[in-house]
Amino acid sequence: MKNLLCALLVLGLTACLPENDQSAADAPERPLAMESAPSTSDAEVITTEHADIEEGTSETAATPSANLFPPALLYNGEPIDPLCFAVQMSGEDTLERIDLTPDSCRSDNFTNLEYFSKGPYDRAVHYEYADVEEGMGRPYMMIQYAGPALEGINGEIKHPAIDAEIPVIIRTSGGGTGQFSTLYKMQRVDEETLAITHTLAAGDRCNSGITEAFLDADGDLNYALNLTPYTMVLAGGDEDRPFMDRVEAYDDLDDCAACCYGEAHYNENVLGYITLNENAREMITGKKYSEASLVEQTKQMCFDELIALQFQSGETRFNPAEWETFIGEVEHTCLGRVEGEE
Repeated sequence: MKNLLCALLVLGLTACLPENDQSAADAPERPLAMESAPSTSDAEVITTEHADIEEGTSETAATPSANLFPPALLYNGEPIDPLCFAVQMSGEDTLERIDLTPDSCRSDNFTNLEYFSKGPYDRAVHYEYADVEEGMGRPYMMIQYAGPALEGINGEIKHPAIDAEIPVIIRTSGGGTGQFSTLYKMQRVDEETLAITHTLAAGDRCNSGITEAFLDADGDLNYALNLTPYTMVLAGGDEDRPFMDRVEAYDDLDDCAACCYGEAHYNENVLGYITLNENAREMITGKKYSEASLVEQTKQMCFDELIALQFQSGETRFNPAEWETFIGEVEHTCLGRVEGEE
């Protein structure tokens, strides 16, 4: 079987968000990494049966080139077989190390391998589980290296050193509606072992699901997480502030896995800025309220009105200080916070 890999990256964060003490308002640019074909809206993919990747096309490579990955993600000069991750990370036990030897990277439980060469999942491998429960979708696992961007025509790929921590995203589904993502940092321990050093974030779709992750020109890890109305308010100050004890997720503010209202953008775990999601505008416009709700405005309705005003003004991106000010207005106008209340 041809060694195939896809570098790692796992996302994972719950309603708990990293510290928000960075005031930078500008997003880091994804560095140009190598010459490539123009990007398209849809990720290009090659599909084969498990462990049978021998054919390529004019636009995709059957086996990813080793120069796309850092030294830590190579084994005997080739990209690490992605089954090393799929097999060993699919169990329920918390995993600390991944064995890269061939005997630990074999399984008949995975099928329909897809290698993505472009789009949001570049340098990613997608597997489906062979067994499917009746009435459920087919479970899957996707492994992706969150390295320097591949789009562009200038520059060279500058990979981290072999002993540096590297980012990997792992996305999974058990066959239901959940689509879980986790962002990890991993580090090569020796020739045959990769250690999982940090779990940076994890979530399920709008509940802190990871939307992107990449290494910028300085080698810093940048990533973004989805936010619901409830987690947007949490991000507007100290998550443990007493006032939040009176705000109920779901009852007061939407917090569902399909309620993507915004994104929190981080640089090495420090909040850089928050953006409103265009989906929020559509969700607010399409909402239908009961007559009772229209008579007595709910907290969520009030929140939606303030978000709609931001879209109307074109102000949809906030640094941490600006976001705290906006959420302060939300708390006083919609959530019943009184002056001086912590």
